[in-house]
Amino acid sequence: AQARLEAMVVLRVTAPEVLQALRASRAARYLGEPLSPTVVAIKPGAAQKVLAALAELGYLGEGRVENEGN
Repeated sequence: AQARLEAMVVLRVTAPEVLQALRASRAARYLGEPLSPTVVAIKPGAAQKVLAALAELGYLGEGRVENEGN
């Protein structure tokens, strides 16, 4: 196939510095492809680990997953 749709979890932050701090932490292994300076894909199953790492770095995060209802 030349194209495909896939679901992914993304992390949106308020400033690029937040992502830089996360990339410099032990949670970097859970981060996937950067989508913009303030948005990054999160590897499957790692959302809670990333939120915990953000908290350790002093950032407040929240999880919100919306179901498209396939």
